[in-house]
Amino acid sequence: MKKGKLVQWNGAKGFGFIQTESAERVFVHISTLKRAGYFRPKAGDVVLFEQGTDAKGRVQAISIAPKKGGQAQAANSANSKKDMIDYLMYGLLPLFLLMVLSSPTRLLLGALVLMLSALVFGMYWFDKRQASKGGWRVPEANLHMVSLLGGWPGAWLAQQSLRHKTQKTTFRVAFLASAMLSVVGLAYLISEKTLLAAWAL
Repeated sequence: MKKGKLVQWNGAKGFGFIQTESAERVFVHISTLKRAGYFRPKAGDVVLFEQGTDAKGRVQAISIAPKKGGQAQAANSANSKKDMIDYLMYGLLPLFLLMVLSSPTRLLLGALVLMLSALVFGMYWFDKRQASKGGWRVPEANLHMVSLLGGWPGAWLAQQSLRHKTQKTTFRVAFLASAMLSVVGLAYLISEKTLLAAWAL
């Protein structure tokens, strides 16, 4: 890791610049600082960071060594966000699986859910890999679309096992919405009024 000092900080926009010992200026975003425990960054803070590039090839800090005394605070903040959404997942997942298993088309639906879950898990893995390299990222809309179609169990597993897409609140709320809509959609599809139910008879 490199050592540098936060020489410029725009609190309103949530970004600033780190200057290294060799006088190089490196862009840093508030999300990267918060993950390291810097909840109120200010000019003059000395940090250890890992340098990378974004999708356009611009130099930026992609990770920062945890702030002394701030790591526990950062972890607790992340866990509190996790609990609010994941507790709902703990309830939605058994309900979703029960609906799949009780459907007349359980084999078809089960295979579809497994396929979509595997697909979206791979998308999360690829996106995390690209993020570390500063390469092309998977659009968030694509991740949500596959989740909405029934792959959200795999998306949730990817979030937990890969620790990816767990810090951005707007993304997680959208993920929760896609999972809930997926459950509602499945309930409609297996109801007696749909072609899927009629085909199974």
